[in-house]
Amino acid sequence: MSDLKVEFPEPCSERWEDMSSRGCHRHCATCDKVIHDLAALTIEEAEALLAREEEACVRAEIGRGGVVRLKPSGRSTGRRMVAAAGASLALASAACQTVPDEAAPRYAISGQLNDRYASKITLYSDNGKSKRRRIKTMPGEFAFTNLAPGTYTLYVEGDCGYSAQGPKLTIVDRSLNLGEVQFTEESSEWGCPIIVGRIRPVDRPEMG
Repeated sequence: MSDLKVEFPEPCSERWEDMSSRGCHRHCATCDKVIHDLAALTIEEAEALLAREEEACVRAEIGRGGVVRLKPSGRSTGRRMVAAAGASLALASAACQTVPDEAAPRYAISGQLNDRYASKITLYSDNGKSKRRRIKTMPGEFAFTNLAPGTYTLYVEGDCGYSAQGPKLTIVDRSLNLGEVQFTEESSEWGCPIIVGRIRPVDRPEMG
C-alpha cells in the first residue's frame, strides 16, 4: 500500500508546552481544540483521525525525506506518513541538525534537570553519537563524562512523544557544570523539527 501523504497548510504559533494535557495530546485554549500528537498514533489511527476531522490539528515531528514520526502499529505494512514539500516543511526542515567527534574524551557536562514532563535526557555530539540518562524524580541531577572537546546539544524526552531541546554547548579545555538547564526549543532525537498546526491529506481539496 502507498504512503499517506499530508501537508500542513496552517502551522500554529501557540507553544505546545503551554497547552493543557489531554492524555497523550494537548488542548489549545486559543482555538479550543485538541491538538493530537502524531507520535502517539499509529498509521491506522492517524488515517482515521484525518477521515474523522476535516480540520484536525496535530503536533508532528518531521524526519528525513519528510517522514512523520508515528507510533509503531505492530503491523508490517511498511506504510508511512510523509509530509509533502511546501513552505511549512521547508522552514521547519532548515532546523535539522547534528553536532564534533569524540576523538579524545577528557571532560564532563553536568547539571540539574527540572522539567516535569521529562524522563530521559540525551547528549548528542556533532557526529550524531549520543549518551542517555534516565531521570526518575524532579529535580534530577545528570552528568555525561568521558567527552572529547567539541560541540554538544542536550535533549529531553518523556511520555506521549514529548521532547525538548536545551542549549548547544561547546567544550574547549574544561568540564561544564550547567546548574539548572532550561529546555525551550522543541525537538526530538530524530534531530529534526516539530510542526504544530492544521493537517490534511494532500489529495483532499480545501474545504470551503
